[in-house]
Amino acid sequence: MRLLIYCNHSLPDHIGGSEQITMQIAESMVLDFGMEVTICSMSCETPTMHNGVKIIPWSSNFLKIINEHDHVFIYSDYFKHLPLILKNLPSIKSKVSIALVGMNKMRGQSLSDKQCLDLFRRNHSKLSIIVHSKGYLDYKQCRKYNIPSEVIPNFVDLSEFDSNNINFREKYNIDSKYIILCVSNYFQGKGQEYLSRIYKEISSDFTAVMISSKVNYMQSKVLLKTCKDDFKRNNINSLFLEDISRKDVVSAFNCADVFSFPSQKEVSPLVILESMASNTPWVSLPVGNTPDLKGGLIIPHRGLDRKGNMRYDANSFKKFGEAIQNVLEDNKLNKKLKQEGRECVEKEYNDNNVINSYYRMFSNEKTFG
Repeated sequence: MRLLIYCNHSLPDHIGGSEQITMQIAESMVLDFGMEVTICSMSCETPTMHNGVKIIPWSSNFLKIINEHDHVFIYSDYFKHLPLILKNLPSIKSKVSIALVGMNKMRGQSLSDKQCLDLFRRNHSKLSIIVHSKGYLDYKQCRKYNIPSEVIPNFVDLSEFDSNNINFREKYNIDSKYIILCVSNYFQGKGQEYLSRIYKEISSDFTAVMISSKVNYMQSKVLLKTCKDDFKRNNINSLFLEDISRKDVVSAFNCADVFSFPSQKEVSPLVILESMASNTPWVSLPVGNTPDLKGGLIIPHRGLDRKGNMRYDANSFKKFGEAIQNVLEDNKLNKKLKQEGRECVEKEYNDNNVINSYYRMFSNEKTFG
């Protein structure tokens, strides 16, 4: 069987959630089920191979490429050429599925966003539609339009965390009592600019470790600089790391004492699952499906802004900082959260369970709707 995956980014050994998910799905289909898998990525410049997966750039001859495959899987409604594919669905012989990943693009207010939504609504019967959580807006939007969807959550490979033996503290010369970790790229709504006010509430000796991909966009550069400047002004001991290896990211999760997730809008945050897999308690606003997860503490928020982002206020900062402090200093709570988080990810969000769901869909064993 030949599977084609469309996504904006596919960069091996990258920390981004979408890259991790698409690569893990692709590699599992090759290694576990013997499929021939190609990823077509907007970030790919020249064809390459990675663990048996072929990665190629977008081609204007996309219809020919699509029809050479048995199943086409589109990851995210933010995929640049989604409208083009939707327009050409009548000419596509392959089975086509899409993971909406929040459906944030098609819920936008621009003319192009509205046109894409219209195409999606008119052609949804030719698609298998995946959402990651019943608690997010893409699922609710599909229900609103009577569009069938299947819930397939995000997942982690537990063996990746269990087999990692890198000493993150030693490698990066961290000598504070605690590590508070945040792994997130710098985009509007990720909330890193609020961390200095949160961390001011913490009296314990800690290092704030901030891990991200290399910043390229101007807005991202501004957010990163703002975060660094705020940490420096408030005398917060910090370590900012960009584009470190995936193994080092995993070791950071394993060595951290708490995972701090300030994001204001998510679907099914992979980094929370990674925190659970590494026995690291987490603290977060109730974004995406986090209220359904275990192993962490949920912080109240002050309603939503016009973009649907959860708002912070003085109480949110105080409660967030207090929650982190409690996780660090309350051994009983710490142990309880570690155990609950790991057990939850083992039972519901491990790669074996979720990958089998994707396989059934790709091989047309699963009927949607």
